[in-house]
Amino acid sequence: MKLNLKEMETNELIFKIESTYQDSLQGTCTVNGTNVCKFIKNKNYPIPNGRYLATFYESPHNGKVLLLHNVPNHSYVEIHPANEAKQLRGCAAPCTSIFRGKGQFSNVALNNIFKSLTQNQPIYVTFK
Repeated sequence: MKLNLKEMETNELIFKIESTYQDSLQGTCTVNGTNVCKFIKNKNYPIPNGRYLATFYESPHNGKVLLLHNVPNHSYVEIHPANEAKQLRGCAAPCTSIFRGKGQFSNVALNNIFKSLTQNQPIYVTFK
């Protein structure tokens, strides 16, 4: 049986925490090895470090987002727009820049992530 390597390719998003500010954890997001944006999440509602399958999801509150699957002790963990960590309850928000724990242009950053993804390939999100 011949394997098609193209079918085995995946989209890899890596969210790497680099610093904290009050209730905000913040860092960089890479997509398939390319630095795409920054991100924030609430340190009081942490997403456990690990690698998670993600799919596109139409959130009732946030529109088109990425939904993470099989996150231990969590449900409906999303990558969605937000500008402050206090808006995040176990989710993460991409942003173009961060100042004093607050993100800017979160919708733009999420769009940049979407544009960086290869169509019709599985999406995995790693938090570290």
